[in-house]
Amino acid sequence: PPKASPPKTIRINDGFEQWHAVTPEFRDHVGETLPRGFDGVAGRHYTNNSGRNDLVASKVTHDARNLYFQVRTCESITPRSGSNWMWLLIDADQNPATGWEGYDFIVNRMPPAKGKSWLEKNSGGWNWKRVSPVSVRVEGNELQLAIPRKALGLPTRGTKTAIDFKWADHLQRPGQI
Repeated sequence: PPKASPPKTIRINDGFEQWHAVTPEFRDHVGETLPRGFDGVAGRHYTNNSGRNDLVASKVTHDARNLYFQVRTCESITPRSGSNWMWLLIDADQNPATGWEGYDFIVNRMPPAKGKSWLEKNSGGWNWKRVSPVSVRVEGNELQLAIPRKALGLPTRGTKTAIDFKWADHLQRPGQI
């Protein structure tokens, strides 16, 4: 894996330029949210118009108190709506046998409001329990958030941070991998 930049405190209410020196940047394929329509066999036609926010890139950094996540999309991020808007899934223990499909936590499963969302912990299957409020800022095509290390069960000092994460937007069948 690419070498990570040194720990950095991100002030959620400040601008996104704070992220310029954070590395690595994890990139996604662009254009996956375009409407699609294809003819199949036996006269079937397959249509998918579910695309919404086309993810371009994401970053993560940390300090002694928080983990900070940033995601950038092709166009302005859509207004917050529904229960499947801009999810962040986190595997905090890097153990695929725990959580939902290995993911122990989810952010934004419930629609956020007034700069706050919720970190939820998996309680078996596709079941989640609220753990901690999370500060979120969306502006244009960028979103950034801060999650307390303690809420993720991560130590606050003296150890390296190793997690896995995944951004997802507008999934049509929540709970089905």
